[in-house]
Amino acid sequence: MAAALYRFRPLDAADLPLLRHWLGNPHVREWWDDSGDPMAEFEQALRDPGTEPFIVLCHDMPIGYQQCYDPHAEVDHPYQDQPRGTRGIDQFIGEPDMIGCGHGSRFIRAFVDGLFARGTPRVVTDPDPANARAVRAYMKAGFRPLGERDTMFGRVLLMACDQPTDPR
Repeated sequence: MAAALYRFRPLDAADLPLLRHWLGNPHVREWWDDSGDPMAEFEQALRDPGTEPFIVLCHDMPIGYQQCYDPHAEVDHPYQDQPRGTRGIDQFIGEPDMIGCGHGSRFIRAFVDGLFARGTPRVVTDPDPANARAVRAYMKAGFRPLGERDTMFGRVLLMACDQPTDPR
């Protein structure tokens, strides 16, 4: 049911005002890239062939942002120690009334299942260790902690979800 409930529409330049609006919400601003200009990050994601940015839709209503990237596409990326084919993900729920309803873990799982269907062996994410809500959502979506790391993004909890093995 989760896969049908959520869709991931490729980000378009016309979505930038919506993202700017969401960044104004305290629950997003608290955790989303406070080290620079987040709007420049979204604009870069539109141009970067190594990043796939999306708007998360729930019942066709935009509720958040989702992106995935190849950590091996950047020379200095801190997750190049992960298996080839690994994809990294970042996301947030932009709409305040959608927080605390279970949407995060469900749309993350739906997105990850889509990556697994494309052959991705592992998906990683890196929440701030102090962001308990995000860590819980990732755990509910099937991620497990690999450990804390100091990275160019600051202190993170690297988490992974691996492609299920074929039981045959």
